[in-house]
Amino acid sequence: MAPDPHPVRTLVLVACGVALGALTRWMITGADLGVWATLVANTVGCAVAGLAARHRPALRAFWLTGVAGGLSTLSAIGVDTRMLWTDGRGTTAVVYVAATCAAGLGAVAIARTATDRVVS
Repeated sequence: MAPDPHPVRTLVLVACGVALGALTRWMITGADLGVWATLVANTVGCAVAGLAARHRPALRAFWLTGVAGGLSTLSAIGVDTRMLWTDGRGTTAVVYVAATCAAGLGAVAIARTATDRVVS
């Protein structure tokens, strides 16, 4: 991979993307969906990641590292799953983890396929 010819521009793009992703996550969390807000945020983040794959490096950094990185989080999945498990909702915890993985992989695949069709 060639070095970034405009590292400061890329840094600013990533920072703006993180801000946009974090604000979007905050709005999703405010929808009072409980642990399922994390599932929604991570699925949207995965869709953004899938869409970012075909962009030039600077825009990919904005969308993938910035927006998707600020929006989605593995740490919240861990916290939410442990909370469900310790609250005696083991079945819900297992369904939550499986749904998170399936939704994330599905969102990446759908977004990438859609992007490939538009770009091709």
